[in-house]
Amino acid sequence: MDETKDAMSVDEKRMGVSGGSQGGAVAVVVAARNLGRVACQLLFYPGLAITEVYHERFASPEDIPEVFEHMPGLPVGRCYALDVWDYDFDQAMRSFEGPVLLVQGTEDPFVPPTVSEHAQRTFPNARLV
Repeated sequence: MDETKDAMSVDEKRMGVSGGSQGGAVAVVVAARNLGRVACQLLFYPGLAITEVYHERFASPEDIPEVFEHMPGLPVGRCYALDVWDYDFDQAMRSFEGPVLLVQGTEDPFVPPTVSEHAQRTFPNARLV
């Protein structure tokens, strides 16, 4: 038996995704696009309100500059906002039936607790701590 191969293999029925802030939003997208392959999610203060944030910030996709500051000191390209402009995070959450653990601080200055509270209500099987 090749122990190296066994240690490096991935059991696709037990694979999970994890991320924090925008990485948490990406994890939700990955899980929704891989239903049946992703078994669970661990999301730290997930930035799931990014679509609403950009809709409040820019009147339309045409108003998004080629480069802008997503947060102070963090320049991003226009495609960053365009990629999530019409993305339905609620639908992505509703489609994922595996367990989800949401970890959220009560005084997070970038992702308010209401975002994770909404995610807990939207995912079919979520716990918020």
